[in-house]
Amino acid sequence: MKKYLLNPDNNRMDPARDLIRLEKSRPALAKLDISPTLSNTRPIGSILIDNNLFGRYQGEITIALRDLPVEPKTNNIGHVTPESIGLLPFVKPGQALQLRQHH
Repeated sequence: MKKYLLNPDNNRMDPARDLIRLEKSRPALAKLDISPTLSNTRPIGSILIDNNLFGRYQGEITIALRDLPVEPKTNNIGHVTPESIGLLPFVKPGQALQLRQHH
């Protein structure tokens, strides 16, 4: 999954109010069995993946655009750097983006 996260992707054309949704993630990761974790908090900038409780959406990677309530069907797998959070509102539908590992 980490390898996938570093590949370029696009924000889906059907935007969500509270999330950036990576359009290629679900088809690429749907066959994985993603079990729920205890790390389900979703503050702004959280990088999230829908787990097997989410059914057909399993494998979809999203980025929280605002603080969201805990969601058992979504695992928190990372976080956008504080310096980059201010850029999130500017990611438009269909726009390309690429995550990078922060050291």
